[in-house]
Amino acid sequence: MGATYRAPGDFPSGKQNDVLTVEFTVMGIPCLGLNGGPAFPHREAFSFQVATDDQAETDRLWNAIIDNGGQASACGWCKDKWGLNWQITPRALMAAISDPDRAAPKRAFDAMDAQLEEQAARFMADRSRNRYAGGKLEVSRIFDWYGKDFALGHKGIASLPDFMARHAERLADNPADRDRIRAKSAPLSFLDYDWKLNDVR
Repeated sequence: MGATYRAPGDFPSGKQNDVLTVEFTVMGIPCLGLNGGPAFPHREAFSFQVATDDQAETDRLWNAIIDNGGQASACGWCKDKWGLNWQITPRALMAAISDPDRAAPKRAFDAMDAQLEEQAARFMADRSRNRYAGGKLEVSRIFDWYGKDFALGHKGIASLPDFMARHAERLADNPADRDRIRAKSAPLSFLDYDWKLNDVR
C-alpha cells in the first residue's frame, strides 16, 4: 500500500476527507484506485490476471483469495473480499492459446470446454448442491450469483431454466420430475452456499 489521498471537499459520491485515491502495488505493478462511490461497483470488465507455473501455485493463490472472504467463480476466476476480480491462470494455458499455429489454440479451447462440461455434469449430479425435492428445484447459490451468464445464448442456452433442463436426469430420479424440469415449470430456489465445499479436491 502506498499513498492515500483524501478529498479536499465534498464530491458527487462522497464527503470532504473521504478517501479519494489510493496507490498500491499488485505483483510488482503500480496501481491507483479511485473512489467512484457506490454507483460504480467492481465488475468483471476489469480483473487482475496472475500467471502460475504449476498446480500448487494455482491452488495457493486461489485459496488465499477464497479463504480470506473471497468468492469462487469458474475458469480460474474469483473475487476477493473487496469485490475485485482475479484470474489465476496457468502459464501453459496462455502459451497454448497464443501459439502462432492457430490449430493449437483450438485444441486448447476444445480440451478446456470438454473439461468444463465434465465438471458441470459432476456438479449438477451432486445432490448436496443441486436437487429436485418437494416439488421444486433447489440449486446452488452460485446460480443466483451468476444467473445472467446463462442468458448469453452459449450452446443454445438462453436462460437458467434452459441449463437446468439439460441436466434433468442428474437433478431428479423420477421420470415425471425430470419431465417437469425439462418443461421449465419447476419452481427454483437457491441453497445457502457451503464455503467448505471449496476444500473438496
